[in-house]
Amino acid sequence: MDDEIWPELPHRSFEAIKTTLKGARAQAYAGALFKGELLKTQAAQAAYNSRKLGSRKILLAGGPVYAEDARRIKKQRQDNAQQEEALALIAKLELQKKRAKQKFYIEVLPTLIKFTQKKL
Repeated sequence: MDDEIWPELPHRSFEAIKTTLKGARAQAYAGALFKGELLKTQAAQAAYNSRKLGSRKILLAGGPVYAEDARRIKKQRQDNAQQEEALALIAKLELQKKRAKQKFYIEVLPTLIKFTQKKL
């Protein structure tokens, strides 16, 4: 270490402090180098992953669709189709009820009225 920071140490124990600080500085430098290498490695891994995922995309008018997006869209379409089928079935049953009522009013009710009038 610099002698201007530690000009003359009165005891030998301060030599240990001087050595410890020198080691700490070396570790900090090595850590900074490691951090730089780690960032480079992470960037390389991210580039690799993007190239790997790039082969799974399909270009559409709105842009690329990845496998995860395609699965989500497919599920949403299936859910929508099921809802539409359920609504169509409900509408069909309501129409059948309405037609049954109309049939009752047109065909059965007049007959019942005639039948009850004859008995009175």
